[in-house]
Amino acid sequence: MAKTLLGYKDVMSLGINKVMAYRMIHMVQDSDEYKNSNVSKVICGSKQVPISMFTNVFPEFKKACKEMWG
Repeated sequence: MAKTLLGYKDVMSLGINKVMAYRMIHMVQDSDEYKNSNVSKVICGSKQVPISMFTNVFPEFKKACKEMWG
């Protein structure tokens, strides 16, 4: 995927409000997959998550993410 990280504004572009977007990113960051990855060490403190991890936690957005970011 060309764009690998999602920020809260990207999540909002999927039709999610700001508060929920922040919660969703936090939920991905709380997942074991994220915590055990090198990504968490590289972007720690960031309000961004990889698209692949986002769609693993929220599979219902997989199609929308693919359409928007390839």
